[in-house]
Amino acid sequence: MPRYLKLTQEEFDKIINDSRCTLAHKMVIAGRIERGEWEIIETERKPEESKNE
Repeated sequence: MPRYLKLTQEEFDKIINDSRCTLAHKMVIAGRIERGEWEIIETERKPEESKNE
């Protein structure tokens, strides 16, 4: 999992609802969101943004 990431709500839901996402993964993700390392954004990302990450 990347250390810093910006996700749309749809992308976040896809990760969390994946059957391979264990409770440990969800706890790591929750911690990263809480610390501000991962950010959930409201709008769709521009194609240029996804290339840079």
